[in-house]
Amino acid sequence: PAWPFGFGLSYTNFSYHDLALSAASIMPAVSPTGDDGGAPVLEASFSVTNTGTRDGAAVPQVYVAAKEKWVPRPLRELRGWKKVFLKAGETKQVTIPLYGRSFAYFNAYKKAWAVEGGDYEIELGVSSADIALRAAVTVSGDGSESLYENLPAAAPDYYAGGAIGAGKNLVIGDRAFEAVYGRPLPPSARLPGEPYTINTTLSEIQDTKLGRYILAEAEKNIAQTFGGEAAGDMRLMVEKMLGDLPLRGLGMMGEVSQPVINAMVDVLNKKPFAGLKLSFRMAKKKK
Repeated sequence: PAWPFGFGLSYTNFSYHDLALSAASIMPAVSPTGDDGGAPVLEASFSVTNTGTRDGAAVPQVYVAAKEKWVPRPLRELRGWKKVFLKAGETKQVTIPLYGRSFAYFNAYKKAWAVEGGDYEIELGVSSADIALRAAVTVSGDGSESLYENLPAAAPDYYAGGAIGAGKNLVIGDRAFEAVYGRPLPPSARLPGEPYTINTTLSEIQDTKLGRYILAEAEKNIAQTFGGEAAGDMRLMVEKMLGDLPLRGLGMMGEVSQPVINAMVDVLNKKPFAGLKLSFRMAKKKK
C-alpha cells in the first residue's frame, strides 16, 4: 500500500511520552460468543504534546501485539484510539481502555472466542508502521491455544521469520492454508462430470452450446458499452473478466434474472424440461 494503516497528515507535529499501563499482568476472559462483560481489563495512559506552531488534532492508536504465539494472528491489532485536539504547545494526558475482547481471538478448533496466554506488548502508534512507545504486559489465557501446538510444523509458511506475520512477502502454500483452515480446499476448477451450479464460471461452460451463446451475447454487450469492439489490452481484460464470471454474476448485468440463471443451470445439467422452462422464462422477459 502507498500508506500504512492509520496514516494521516497534519499542519502541526506531535510527540508522545510516558506510556504507562494500569497493571503488569491481567487475566482477561471472554465467553464463547465473544462477550467480555464490557469492563476494561487494562488501561493505557500516556501524554501527547503538540510540538508545532499550529493548533491541531492527533489520533493516537493503541495496538496489541502477542509476542509468543501459536495462534495465527497479525503482527499487531488495533484495539483502541482517541482523537485529541491540542493547541500549539499544549500537552494532554490520554487514557485508552482495553477489554477482554482486545486480547481475544477466534479458536477455529473450539469454534469459540478464547484468550491466548503469554507476553504481550501494548504499542502506541501514529500508524501501524510508526510505533512511538511500547509497554509489556503478561496475559493469563484459557489454555485453548494448545490446540494449535502442532500448527507450526503443519503450516510453517505462517511462521516465517520466527513469528507469525514477521516475514514480508510471505507465500502461503495450499497445504499450509489447509492446516489453518482445518479442511481440504475446494477444487479451483470444476471437476469433469461434476454438476454445474450458479458458481460455475463462463469459461467452464464455453464448450457447451448454451455457454457459447452466453459468451457471444456478453461480448456483444461489452462491445456496445465501449462504443464498438474493445481492442488491445482492454479487450484482453474484458475477455478474462468474462471467463472468470460465475453464472450468478450475470444478474449483476441487469439483463438476466435469477429464475433464468437457475433455468440455465438446469439446461447445462440436462434436466428434463429445462430447455422448455428456459425458453418460457426468456419469452416472458421479452414481453
